[in-house]
Amino acid sequence: MRRFLKIFLSFLIMVVGFTFTSSSINAASYPTSLNNVKKGTVLKYNGYESLYYKTSGNYKVFCTTFRVANVGTKCNLSSSQWSMPVQAGVAAIVKKYNGNQTQKNYYYSELAINEFLYYYSGKNSVNRISKTRDVRNTSGVKDFYNAAVKAYKDAKATYKLKLSASKINFKLSGDYYVSDKITVSAENGSVGNYKIALSGDVKSEVYKKSGNSFYVRVAKNSVKVGSSVNVKLSVDSTKTIDIAKRFDCGSNYQVLTPNTTDTTTLKSGVSISGTITLKGNTVKIKKTVSGAKLVVKDAKGKEIATFVTTDKAYTLKNLEAGTYTVSEISAPIGYELSKKTVSFTVKNDDKEISVSFENEKLPNKVEISKQDITTKKELPGAHLVVKDSNGKEVDSWVSKNEAHIIADLKAGDYTLTETIAPEGYRLSTETVKFSVKGDGTTTKVVMYNEIKRQTIVKINKIDSETKQPLKGATLIIKDSKGNDVISFISGNQSYVLENLASGKYTVSELSAPEGYELSKETMEFTVGTDDKDIIVNFLNTKKKVETRVEISKQDASTKEELPGAHLVVKDASGNEVDSWISTSEVHVIKGLEKGKYTLTETIAPNGYVLSEETIEFTINDDGTTTKVVMYNNKEASPVPEAPKNPSKHQVEISKQDITTKEELKGATLIIKDASGNEIDKWVSSTTPHYVELDEGNYTLTEIQAPNGYDLSYEVIKFTVTDTTDIQKVVMYNSKTPNTSDKSIGFIVSMMAFSLVGMLGATIKIKKMFN
Repeated sequence: MRRFLKIFLSFLIMVVGFTFTSSSINAASYPTSLNNVKKGTVLKYNGYESLYYKTSGNYKVFCTTFRVANVGTKCNLSSSQWSMPVQAGVAAIVKKYNGNQTQKNYYYSELAINEFLYYYSGKNSVNRISKTRDVRNTSGVKDFYNAAVKAYKDAKATYKLKLSASKINFKLSGDYYVSDKITVSAENGSVGNYKIALSGDVKSEVYKKSGNSFYVRVAKNSVKVGSSVNVKLSVDSTKTIDIAKRFDCGSNYQVLTPNTTDTTTLKSGVSISGTITLKGNTVKIKKTVSGAKLVVKDAKGKEIATFVTTDKAYTLKNLEAGTYTVSEISAPIGYELSKKTVSFTVKNDDKEISVSFENEKLPNKVEISKQDITTKKELPGAHLVVKDSNGKEVDSWVSKNEAHIIADLKAGDYTLTETIAPEGYRLSTETVKFSVKGDGTTTKVVMYNEIKRQTIVKINKIDSETKQPLKGATLIIKDSKGNDVISFISGNQSYVLENLASGKYTVSELSAPEGYELSKETMEFTVGTDDKDIIVNFLNTKKKVETRVEISKQDASTKEELPGAHLVVKDASGNEVDSWISTSEVHVIKGLEKGKYTLTETIAPNGYVLSEETIEFTINDDGTTTKVVMYNNKEASPVPEAPKNPSKHQVEISKQDITTKEELKGATLIIKDASGNEIDKWVSSTTPHYVELDEGNYTLTEIQAPNGYDLSYEVIKFTVTDTTDIQKVVMYNSKTPNTSDKSIGFIVSMMAFSLVGMLGATIKIKKMFN
């Protein structure tokens, strides 16, 4: 206390004794705001100067010479000592001072800056103002100093965000799935501004954000039962730290010029995710009897499912949580409709839910009546049987003068048949089907019988192939003693005989329908007392007729027969049925089966153009002759043109049969000049070949013989002279002989070929084998 009074008295004396020149002011007029101080204004405090001014760059500046020079301190901070965390600490003091710009706070802030720099920038660079006294915890300095240390540590620490949870945990709350509370913090220091981003399978949102804490929620209807959805949360933060950029201790006093608007930025991000899984219950609804129609509804009465029960439970999956009901729309056959409504609750906890439903059985009654089909009166004496749908007999009896009653017959399908008819009546072959509904009503079933009548005999005359009725056959019926009963001619309908006496009969054919073979068959039938109709089918086979087709090959102009054409006939499947070379007579084919055929030409007659036509014709089996004609047009006689080049000369090359001297088509020929250069190459036709050549010597050779001819080994030499006449060259071919001794022919040919090579002679070698 005495020390405090001493300091306080010294402070009063200093204030009273404070004087200044025209460029200074006393302590009593110490400015409360730096904005009111002109540039260059000097304050003296207890003999020490303090300078305040506002620079043009809006930097707030203050300095002191308080004992700094006297202690001989060096105040030269290096760039590493004037680091970003140190700048942040100094900026924290300046910000705190600017909030309360009093002379006393100015003094405290100066001491705090000096102490902070001494301890956090390096003791060898800055000496303390109070050399012998630690003022960091003294009143006034302490707040400024601690603010600097806090800012220093916050800036120096690695900025790394963290969240209060490692994953997002959701719980259902009303219409939303809401996460646990999530808090954002930094591993060291405070959290700057942060942004939250959400992504995933469904839409989510930030909920109840307050400071660094918030929740995440997802709408309940976004998550489907029996499925899982993922939600990802990302937090990105930007932390702004105030720093002081300039500082200079000088030799006599400090110059501190922090710009409190200068900042540096730190960034950090963190993300977590969570999953919402809505497990569905499996609901199994079991009805003790099959065939019931049930309906499932939700709590609002909305229909969820309608189904018919079987021997297996009906399964429902992925229902929303809530209460449901099951009720019966229609009962199984033979059972009463249940008026009960069964409720069950779905909690989406993945547990199986079982629902059972029962019905009361209904009594069933069947009334079966056996009646005369005409009078509709009950007929006694009929033996009757009822069977179920599996063919099992459930009742049998002999009819009486009243209907037969079957009580308590199970619901289902049944059949009624007759095994013995009432006396004087025909046995009913009908199988009467009926169903018992099981709804408590009486099922009525009626079966009728006809009075016995005489046996009816139906005789049909039928085509053996088409199975269609045949009219025109004369038939005769005889009894067992061979006596004629009746003869008749068949028509398009069955011939009906009534009132025949019991016994055996025969039917035979006297004359067949036109175009059919007479049937030698004798058919038997027996008329008995069983009142059954008799049907006799009598078959006839068509007469076989030899088919005939005439094929004519004619000149298109004269319509005369053309010999020498190679022709082929094929059936509808493309199989060859005949081939020949035309003569001066029409070609006849007999015995072809009925159907469709084609006629084509493979080689045209000499001097005619090959017909490219495919003629289709049809063979009938009615014995008529089918006529087919194919025409050929003559080849146009070539007229040699005058040489297009006056220096060239027209040459006619003719390929001929050595015997007939007729033109041969199909030979491949080559002309070469005296130097061996190929001049022309062509395939011969039924007319000569024309070529324009210069004067000189040439050779003509054959490299491919016409079909059916030997290759000509002859090399024909010819000379083209200066003349306007067409110069002609002829090469012959011999037909290939038909000999079986191929080996001898081959040897002779090879010897001849060798001789040609040795002597250089022009020799024609005949091929002596096929």
